[in-house]
Amino acid sequence: CFSFNIIPLFYIKINLNNIEQLFGQPSADPFDPKSRYISGIDEVVERLKLLSHPRRREQHIVVTLPQQAISAELPEKTRAALQRYCDAKIEQSQRELNKVRRKAPRALLYSVVIILIGFSLSALVLSTGLVSETFRMILSNGLTIFAWVALWEPAGIYLYEWIPLTSDRRLYQLIKELELSIEARP
Repeated sequence: CFSFNIIPLFYIKINLNNIEQLFGQPSADPFDPKSRYISGIDEVVERLKLLSHPRRREQHIVVTLPQQAISAELPEKTRAALQRYCDAKIEQSQRELNKVRRKAPRALLYSVVIILIGFSLSALVLSTGLVSETFRMILSNGLTIFAWVALWEPAGIYLYEWIPLTSDRRLYQLIKELELSIEARP
């Protein structure tokens, strides 16, 4: 039995009016039908985020420009600019991830202290006979809930906050590795 896998070459096509629209925020004009509302790179990022496995599917970025906007050195300059942009975004994601990693232990420590205080107060309230049983239960349960709420911040940090940062880092690494070509648009 003979079999082989063919991975088709897919591409993301971005139609720009000038190369500055690849990275810069365009000035949108609702009266101009050719007006852009997001930068070209943001469009690439959004389209890659929609795919379940972008590394396997997307292998090429095609930027189309009017013929008069293309020069001989433009593809090389654009590729170098894309590399620098992706490097900057990867570094930014790494800095944010480092901040999250530094924040997590401190948030957990504060939460543990609050939980210990909350549970201790809850146990103290339950053990006193100075107030009615109903009031003791309400106060004790309120303190217990307050103590558990203190865990939301560190739980969010440890479980979720790092995910978009590592995802962005991987995404910009992928974009950095994609082929880029510039084509004239009629």
